[in-house]
Amino acid sequence: MNTNDQIREAFAELAARAPVPDRVAAGIAGRSRAIRQRRLLLGAGGAVAAAAALGVPALFLWPGTPSTVDELLSPVRWRGYPMPFTPSWLPDGFNITQRRVTTGRPGPQRREWHLNPLHLHPRVQLELKLGGPSPWPSASTVDINGTPGWVSHSKYSASCSWQPFEGIEMRVSVAGEPDEPDTDRGAQFAETVVRIARSTGVGHVEYLRPTMSFGWLPGQVPLRLAFERHDRPDGSGEMASAFISGESRRVIFAGVFDRLDDSIRLEEAQKTTLRGRPAWYVPPDPQTETQGPGTFVVELADGRWLFAATDPAEGGPVVTKDDLSRIVETCRLD
Repeated sequence: MNTNDQIREAFAELAARAPVPDRVAAGIAGRSRAIRQRRLLLGAGGAVAAAAALGVPALFLWPGTPSTVDELLSPVRWRGYPMPFTPSWLPDGFNITQRRVTTGRPGPQRREWHLNPLHLHPRVQLELKLGGPSPWPSASTVDINGTPGWVSHSKYSASCSWQPFEGIEMRVSVAGEPDEPDTDRGAQFAETVVRIARSTGVGHVEYLRPTMSFGWLPGQVPLRLAFERHDRPDGSGEMASAFISGESRRVIFAGVFDRLDDSIRLEEAQKTTLRGRPAWYVPPDPQTETQGPGTFVVELADGRWLFAATDPAEGGPVVTKDDLSRIVETCRLD
């Protein structure tokens, strides 16, 4: 695998929330730690007073009651994009690792919390989707603060969905570690997701204010934007992604992170200069099925790393190497 593959895969995984490789050494200590994590998932949770320790953001309260989806999700000056229905309770020890909002017409949102950010599981995920409820056929009915909800579970996971606001569906899910085939924790996980769901309210809102965004994008086709914030010990930062309008396929993405993935070897890339800073260009791999213009990586003056790449898709914009260079040059960084 060449350097271009490594760069694209490292950042694409962040964008797509692919499973994170376990970088913690194996052994007796690691095994004991994993067992403690699973137990903590079902332990007593903290309240709002312990929000900072849990990674639960400070909650703002709206001065009034929003009456439409647009009012509920439209950005607020100086604060950013509202993320309503923030839980005021989570199992002890969970820290938020990802926030994601979609711009333009109010769109989907997602947040994730992990007990250990270097492990994919245990994980709590909260999603906001537009539309009516879509429960699983096998789901059981449950009351969520006077609103009908639906809860379902397997041996290693559980989810709860409900419609707290007209035109919006919320779904909270919990996933454990499927490494004990004789253990069924689904019922306990179901209790956890219901308790998390009941701890939310329309007035419980946090805000995501992007500090990076695109300054220029190819104008051949309409694009929607999504912004993400990642908080992880092995690399924190922000990402901006452009999607084909009406589709979920990401075609252009850029990000600013405080470190590069350990597998990336920039010495194999072509040295250049962008934004007046040292930069590297990695040409596309001729062996890949979809050909893009490659990847640019820039070392910023504050020690962070800026990157940009593409994921070509049918119906998406044709992005050249010069286009990608212009995207990097014009990215807005606060």
